[in-house]
Amino acid sequence: MLQGERMTQNEAEEIAIAMLCERKTRTRSGPVWSRRFEAGERRDPRSGWVVSVPLDVPEGWEPDEIYVEVFEPNGEVNIPMIL
Repeated sequence: MLQGERMTQNEAEEIAIAMLCERKTRTRSGPVWSRRFEAGERRDPRSGWVVSVPLDVPEGWEPDEIYVEVFEPNGEVNIPMIL
């Protein structure tokens, strides 16, 4: 992705999953959901994507997914702490 270009949904999902793998967060196969947000729409003035990735936890446990924020333009990531 070039400076100033918008990140695609696939790029954001790949970045989120790679960062979770790097942190050794146990994820499971299943649908990954993404939603684009614009600058100022959230608590941060940057735009990007929120990516929801399923966690590898026993059935019925919460949280069973993690929301990763991937910001533009450089792919900076915010991963919340899992309790």
